[in-house]
Amino acid sequence: MKKIVVAFILICISLFLNGCIQEEQYEDETKELLSMCDRISNSHNKVYCYEALGIKLQNLSICDKISYPASCYKGIAVAQQNLSLCDEISTQSYIYYKKLTYRDVCYRDIGIIKQDPKICNKITNQDAMDECYEGIGIAQQNLSLCDKTSSESYKYYSCYAEIGIVRQNLSVCNQIQHEATKDYCYNGIAVAQQNLSICAQIQDQTEKDRCYKEIGIEKQDSSICDEIQYYEKKDGCYEEIGIAQQNLSICDLMLYKHYSCYTGIAAATKNLSICDEIQDSRNKGKCYKEVGIAKRDISICEELWDQHDKDNCYYGIVVAEGNLSLCDEKYSGKTYCYNRIAVNQHDVFICDKIKYSQDRDICRKDVALENEDLTACARISSSDYMEDCFTGLTRIWGGKE
Repeated sequence: MKKIVVAFILICISLFLNGCIQEEQYEDETKELLSMCDRISNSHNKVYCYEALGIKLQNLSICDKISYPASCYKGIAVAQQNLSLCDEISTQSYIYYKKLTYRDVCYRDIGIIKQDPKICNKITNQDAMDECYEGIGIAQQNLSLCDKTSSESYKYYSCYAEIGIVRQNLSVCNQIQHEATKDYCYNGIAVAQQNLSICAQIQDQTEKDRCYKEIGIEKQDSSICDEIQYYEKKDGCYEEIGIAQQNLSICDLMLYKHYSCYTGIAAATKNLSICDEIQDSRNKGKCYKEVGIAKRDISICEELWDQHDKDNCYYGIVVAEGNLSLCDEKYSGKTYCYNRIAVNQHDVFICDKIKYSQDRDICRKDVALENEDLTACARISSSDYMEDCFTGLTRIWGGKE
């Protein structure tokens, strides 16, 4: 019995110490990131850095370093679904270029997340209130909540349409007075049921064509494409089915750009001989390029006479393989090549290989936004790109509108 007690005590001590170590590590990381923001010389970008960091760590004390912390508070409030934090946001904190306050956006977002219509009543801006009721109405399939939106608002019609589609109920669509939204509702139900007779009831020809196209592709039935009036959508219908079925005879039904369909099949089957059936040399080259990328065969790229196609062929292989040496050896557009590999490999240091500072900064920004990495933003030298980077992360994390 004593051994069990001793073992239990040791486990508790171990868990306590582990928790302390993790807390210390968190505090160290927070201090390091704060120090990074502190070192930024541009005062505006320093603020943007604090804002992004405060939301990321859900740390109000970091938000309080900012003169106007509304966006920061809103981001944390929504993440924590904490209405009391929304209440702390000034009613005068307006979102740039919009007649909308951060407090209203905070209520709107939490209302939708919690699916609580009472929260929508706290909103003063009509558009934000409509969005709140619409979001909850659609989630709950509750038409009475749609009726709480302004009857002149698009949200009123779209709320009915989305519920009609989910319920697959045409009578709901028929209550919509806005013709385009009613057609959208019919389309959604027709595609869900794969029912061509509902497509036929759609008034707008473009929407009707889209309905036939989606069902044709879903059913993999090229005869349905024959119902489409506009040739662009008709050809698109044939092309998608032709490539999916790897059937050149369906490609031949297209009015224009048969080569695009042939190229899709050639790339899917990695078959160069299909490219040889394309008469136009320029489009034949593009077909070779796609097969070269699909096969990751540099020798096919080298046969191309058009430099643009050759570069794109090299680039496709380089990015797919993540081979930096090929950027140097084969690809003339090294800047974009390094950028894509840096983003794909989550490695901001690859950006340092880029020659021009502006392109390096764009690369760092792209890596930062793709990987949600504050430290990559801090490596940017240009004030404008650094601002774009920090505000982009703040938007991703729910602070900016």
